[in-house]
Amino acid sequence: MMKNDYSSFAEIRRHFGSADIVGACVVFNVHGNFCRLIAKIDYTWRKVYVRFVLTHKDYEKGGWKNDCGR
Repeated sequence: MMKNDYSSFAEIRRHFGSADIVGACVVFNVHGNFCRLIAKIDYTWRKVYVRFVLTHKDYEKGGWKNDCGR
């Protein structure tokens, strides 16, 4: 198992090139862009809070954005 210690989104982006910031959330493409994992990350406390795991179709509906401040 790999363990990484990211202190910023820039470091996450170097490791996960398709990660994007949407409001207060980080969005990761999963399973060949079939799913999206949406998380809030507290870099100070090194905690990742998974908010949603959605199919691409459900992601496009956009309801999850309310939780991310958008």
